[in-house]
Amino acid sequence: MIERWFRPVVLALTAASLLLVALDLRGPVRTVVLVAFVLMCPGTAWARALRWGDGAEVLGAGLAISAALAATIGQAMALASWWSPGTAFLALVSITVAGCHL
Repeated sequence: MIERWFRPVVLALTAASLLLVALDLRGPVRTVVLVAFVLMCPGTAWARALRWGDGAEVLGAGLAISAALAATIGQAMALASWWSPGTAFLALVSITVAGCHL
C-alpha cells in the first residue's frame, strides 16, 4: 500500500526543498519543508527497500535512518574541516533520489 503514494510524496518534498534552496527563499515555510525533508526523505527512501508491510514501520525506520545520515554527513564534514551546508543538502538529495529509484 505504501508504494502508491511513496515516491510522489518523497520526490515532491525533495523538489520543493530544492526549489526553496535554489531560489534562496527564507521564512517559516522553508524551515518546515527543509526540516521535514532532512528528517524523513533520505531514510524513508531506503527504508522502503526493507519491504516491511506497515507504513508506520517504514516511516519509523526512515526517521532513524535520516537522522543517522544527516549526523554522519555533518560529522564527516566537521572532521574534514570542510563545513558546507549546501553540499550536505545536495548529498542528502542524492541519497534520496538514489533510494527512490531502487
